[in-house]
Amino acid sequence: MEKQPKSPSSFPQATSWIFIRGMVRAAAHWGDYPQQFEQSVPGAIVSCLEIPGNGKLIDKNSPLTVGAMTDALRQMYRTRTPDDILGLPTFIVGMSLGGMIVLDYLSRYPDDLCGAVTINTSAGNVNPVYRRLNPFALLSFARIGMTRNPRQRERKILELTAQSEPRRAAALDNWSELAVSAPVNLTNSLRQLVAAARFRLPENLPRKPLLMLNSAADRIAHPSCSRRIAERWHADLKTNPYAGHDLPIDDPEWITEAIQEWRRSRKL
Repeated sequence: MEKQPKSPSSFPQATSWIFIRGMVRAAAHWGDYPQQFEQSVPGAIVSCLEIPGNGKLIDKNSPLTVGAMTDALRQMYRTRTPDDILGLPTFIVGMSLGGMIVLDYLSRYPDDLCGAVTINTSAGNVNPVYRRLNPFALLSFARIGMTRNPRQRERKILELTAQSEPRRAAALDNWSELAVSAPVNLTNSLRQLVAAARFRLPENLPRKPLLMLNSAADRIAHPSCSRRIAERWHADLKTNPYAGHDLPIDDPEWITEAIQEWRRSRKL
């Protein structure tokens, strides 16, 4: 996809961006996208946070609720971020389980944020279980879990979650290395699954702008999941026409362009 030229005066004010990945995925699974985002969005400073039990926090127990995950990540951000960044206008971006954390964060701590973005997420009181997790995908993940070779296992995960073969191939080395250096244990995997299954969309409408991104070819969470939440919460929605569940792998440039367009339209 050809990128549109960006005006040098587009977003001159410095902004802080919190990035949160999904279930059993480390912050490092973003790859070089945070750096790409900072280069494309003037003034953006990205902080990638780990869900306890993942990545650099594999020695921690994963919380059993999305709310507890939110509180852990919020505390992490507030205690580890320099004061000059904490004082900046702040946005939060989360994918899948990370998107559930974003929805909870936006509902309970709106004064922390200027806006929020979710990627291919869902909620139990809005989306039926067979839409939140495709039964075929559930069976596939069960088979993947029995694959002992880390590289083969990560290749199968990428084949299920991303559509672009070249971009899957480009991510495989990094993901294989993470599978060896920071493996998520079975207990934490199940705890995160329980937290996601129990998540319910809060009843109160958000007081800050929300952009929901989804993928038309998502084989994990049906694209209607984001659409129905957007309808319930009167959020903005934008659909990538060909990407899979792992939109940051398939089309990271599109995510950045969608966020920039949204900020312009909302004057954020």
